[in-house]
Amino acid sequence: MSAIRTDRRRFLTQAAVAAATAGSLAIARQSALRAEGPAGGGKAIRLGGPVFDAPQEPEALALAHRKLGYRAAYCPDVSLSDGDRIRALREAFAKHDVVIAEVGRWVNLLDADPDKRAANLKRVTDGLAIRGGYDIAWLAGPAFAPAQRPSTDRVIAAGTVFFQGLAIGLEYRR
Repeated sequence: MSAIRTDRRRFLTQAAVAAATAGSLAIARQSALRAEGPAGGGKAIRLGGPVFDAPQEPEALALAHRKLGYRAAYCPDVSLSDGDRIRALREAFAKHDVVIAEVGRWVNLLDADPDKRAANLKRVTDGLAIRGGYDIAWLAGPAFAPAQRPSTDRVIAAGTVFFQGLAIGLEYRR
């Protein structure tokens, strides 16, 4: 093996060119992400937090989150039977690109006071629902990993797969 010889000046010149290229690519990538906007498929993490003295009006509540720099929010306190308010909240939050990220039922289920414990349990269970169904999926021509060879440049797909079964779940709604 022969060694490549270079002098300090040539090395520094090549390093500077590489750094400038990497920097310009990073700036171009950031500009492209900004142009896409938050809903454009970027991989930014949405952050949220509490809004103290939050307004009750849906549009003002969504704007209060954005003014704090949040794009995620706790679920506002709303009854499941209040369909109009839920719809207004959903539309206002969508308009301002804020998602509801947490329902927040933080209560003490082990409270020593039996009345408080019962009230806390009721608060949590009011939002629970049992969901059931039967799921079916049929895949035609899947590519199974053992059938693939490391040296091939094509995907080998053959056969069909049929999945089916009972689905039971527990949902939490606020």
